Amino acid sequence: MIRAKKITYLGIPAIAIYFLNMTHHLNEVRLESQILEQKNLNETLESFTSTISHEFRTPVGTALMLLEQIMI
Repeated sequence: MIRAKKITYLGIPAIAIYFLNMTHHLNEVRLESQILEQKNLNETLESFTSTISHEFRTPVGTALMLLEQIMI
């Protein structure tokens, strides 16, 4: 990216032109995006695992209690 700025050099008005290398910034933005994506994926997986675990435990526990009552 090229930028220009009006300056005074040795008392004379001038224009300073400078270049910005955006590669480092873009790499940081990509990395941050990947980290957020991974965190969201982990949270989703954790929520799914918790829900599935609960959904299986409840009916299995009920079935085991029923079987215990039948066997007594």
